[in-house]
Amino acid sequence: ADKVIVMNKGSVAMCGTPSEIFKERQKIQEYKLELPLPAIIADKLIEQGVKIKDGVLTERELAEELCRLK
Repeated sequence: ADKVIVMNKGSVAMCGTPSEIFKERQKIQEYKLELPLPAIIADKLIEQGVKIKDGVLTERELAEELCRLK
């Protein structure tokens, strides 16, 4: 998607590109939404000290980052 709209109680709560929306981790959790699984995996890897870029959202981005580590 080029644009994501997050609705809350009938109103627009957030609007932007997927990258803009999903980097707002705190707000995503407040609205009881989940991050994409590749983003969760990337966050956990970063927490463990793996040097991958922040903001990974897709399987492809995660795979590219992991291949780049070689």
